[in-house]
Amino acid sequence: MVWITVSWVIGMGMACLWQGFVLGLIVTGFLLVTLPLSIYYRLSSVHHMLIYGLVLVCGTLYYTWTDDHNMSRLPDMTGIGTAKLDNAEVTMFGRITSQVALDGDRVSFQMAADEWGTDDPKQPLRISENIMVQIQLIEQPQQQIASTWQRGDHINISGTLRFPGTAHNFGAFDYRAYLRLKHVHWMLQAKGLDSIVTEAPTAWNQQTILRGNDEVRLRLGQQLSLLFTPPHDGYMKGLVIGDSGDLDPEKFRDFSKLGLTHILAISGTHVAVYVGSFLWLFRRLRWSKEKSLLIVMCLIPPYVLISGASPSVIRAGMMSMIALYALRKQILKDGLHILCLAALVMLLWNPYYILDVSFQLSFIVTAGLILWVPRIQRRLPFRSAWLASLVAISSVAQVVSFPLTIYYFNQVSLLSLLANFVFVPLISFIVLPFGSIALVLSFIHPAIANLLVWPTEWLNTWCFGLITWMNQSNTFVMIWASPPIWWILIYYALVEIGVRMIGERKSTIPGPGEVSHEDTLPLTPDLAGHPQGQSRAWKRRELVSRSGYLLVGSLFLLYAYNPTFYDHHGYVQFMDVGQGDSILIRTPEGKHMLVDGSGTVRFGQKGDEWKAREEPYEVGRELLVPLLKQRGVHQLDALILTHEDQDHAGGLQAVLEEIPVKAFIFNGTFKPNASMSKLFRTALDQDIPLYQANPSIPMQLDTETKVQFIYPTATLGDSSRITLMNEQNDHSVVFLLHMKHARVLFTGDIEQGIEQEIVEQLERLGGKSASRQGSVDVLKVAHHGSKTSTSERWLDYWNPRTAVISVGEHNTFGHPSPQVIDRLEQMGIDIYRTDLYGEVQMRIHDNSIDVRRLIE
Repeated sequence: MVWITVSWVIGMGMACLWQGFVLGLIVTGFLLVTLPLSIYYRLSSVHHMLIYGLVLVCGTLYYTWTDDHNMSRLPDMTGIGTAKLDNAEVTMFGRITSQVALDGDRVSFQMAADEWGTDDPKQPLRISENIMVQIQLIEQPQQQIASTWQRGDHINISGTLRFPGTAHNFGAFDYRAYLRLKHVHWMLQAKGLDSIVTEAPTAWNQQTILRGNDEVRLRLGQQLSLLFTPPHDGYMKGLVIGDSGDLDPEKFRDFSKLGLTHILAISGTHVAVYVGSFLWLFRRLRWSKEKSLLIVMCLIPPYVLISGASPSVIRAGMMSMIALYALRKQILKDGLHILCLAALVMLLWNPYYILDVSFQLSFIVTAGLILWVPRIQRRLPFRSAWLASLVAISSVAQVVSFPLTIYYFNQVSLLSLLANFVFVPLISFIVLPFGSIALVLSFIHPAIANLLVWPTEWLNTWCFGLITWMNQSNTFVMIWASPPIWWILIYYALVEIGVRMIGERKSTIPGPGEVSHEDTLPLTPDLAGHPQGQSRAWKRRELVSRSGYLLVGSLFLLYAYNPTFYDHHGYVQFMDVGQGDSILIRTPEGKHMLVDGSGTVRFGQKGDEWKAREEPYEVGRELLVPLLKQRGVHQLDALILTHEDQDHAGGLQAVLEEIPVKAFIFNGTFKPNASMSKLFRTALDQDIPLYQANPSIPMQLDTETKVQFIYPTATLGDSSRITLMNEQNDHSVVFLLHMKHARVLFTGDIEQGIEQEIVEQLERLGGKSASRQGSVDVLKVAHHGSKTSTSERWLDYWNPRTAVISVGEHNTFGHPSPQVIDRLEQMGIDIYRTDLYGEVQMRIHDNSIDVRRLIE
């Protein structure tokens, strides 16, 4: 079973990474190499190896077939081309097939559409398509109406059909790909509820059970809210029933930094506590073993549903049911076989589970615990079996989850092992049982339940305080770039080698009833064939092998920590951050500089408070910081804020909180508002040096990279004091980046008056030949291509070869201006727009510049 599952997973994994002819070539090559080697070294019989090879091919074909058939059938069913369907006004009939999410003025849910509205209302067209529905509420009373909708309701809705948005930055989250894994290919967007009619189901259907489960989860969540006070109620919902919707976002981020989010996900520990509690209860009731096991098996599926049915809890539930069945039939196998059987069943049910982060972490960490904990625990120098088990489990879990953690989340805290060692037993074996028992007792005798609430909240408060204290500084947080797949595979091979080397070593403290090696040495060397000489030789070989292993392992980790160490090109990356600017610069010697941080601009009126989201989208935290970490930015050697408008500065708050910054350069002014006050206060609290851009003082990042500030040309008053300035555009920092042979001009949001002032100033300093000396390779077009910037004189002076316009798709400002585009085209300048091409990256060689864009 183990090797069958491994073969199936390898086949599916290959189908995830490659397609078509390349996939066939790689699968054939893999089999031609591995099968003969396995047979030659007698790792298995010929018969078994052929079976494993066949299973691998079947896994490849099964995933490929599933993926090839995962496509929208709307164009074929409606007879309307895909291009015409996008942005089409349509009417659909169907059923709500997910929980209805209500957040401020937005309602979202998944819908199974089975009818398409036509000109004849009595003859709709039959279809079958999963649709993601998003509704923007117009009036606050509509919230109450939407809150009554449930899974299984029939719905008639009219709106605009759209393609889901795709990633606009290299390596960023791709919403279209995410929905496709759920077999959803279209979004239906509507405003208000006038075009929507819902009706509760009158007959039983396949959604009835899930609808009832939603009601149970809602009732349990409400009961926990009655028991516990904020913020404990949201935390206990996540801990007890897997509902993290009301969990304080700051608390979640604190847990995440220390690698503790697995505590909030219902998994094996929760299922073990659940199963163990019932088995203990039935034993006290003197029920027979067979009866107890059968009843507990029947109780596991409801718990899986009530706790959210995530991949981790499905895995734990399946393993528990298989183990209990095998125990009842007295055919109990080892945990590894049960784990593999659960994985195989889940992948047969849904091949896309293989791409699910929760699935990967759950199965890989569980496999690591099964394989390595017993071998490590035997070698630990602890007399206490409980302590040795706790240390082994915590250590192995950290080691096994490490590559996936840095691949998906790009950071690891050095305090994570300590945090897991302290908090996992405390929360899993005290807080979780207390909360669960209090929930059950609240339906029987609320007064008794309240006796458990106070100690639970006290423990929670203590945990929250200690976790916050441990997260006070980012000193212990290491940022890692996402490693390649081959690195992850070699990592696990090296771990297995390391565990085997540990297994060869004798424990320093003998267990109960054992004697040490030194106690059994012969009295005279002659009686043992000079074992001391043999021992010295063996120790030398052991020292060499262990030293070699440590050297290889260290170099291997160093490569993952800084994979671009030997890359001596320069990079200028214009990230697509919507209607704003943010440019990441990497120098040939590996220094990093960030120019602006974009930001989310919100326009609200009095009385619109009901529209606010519980956790509004923030471009810095949701997009910018994850991209920087994914690209291995361990620190920013310089951060330049060209000016303090929200679309340039808003995302920098998250950057300062998450990534070390060595120098903060700004224009010397201050825009008095809450966000800027918080930003500069954060910089001061973290002892980040603040510098005003000064044309007389260039900034040398490395031997091949220099920043020459051009504007503001003079300080706005006393340089020791900051000038208050609400209108920031014309005080943007303008600077020239010199990298290798290339020159890149950054302009902020300056307008034509300042452009003319800068040109006149430079011409006075440089003489009539300045126009030829001022030529640049790349111009960052000012103010997102607004018609108030990028004058003919400005372009004539700098004579750029390439222009980049950082602008939001479908923005309401009309950027970029058609006049600016015409001006650039008339001069023969290559134009790259982030709204059309997504992120634009430039790689600077010694004598050339390569440009690539995400969207071709």
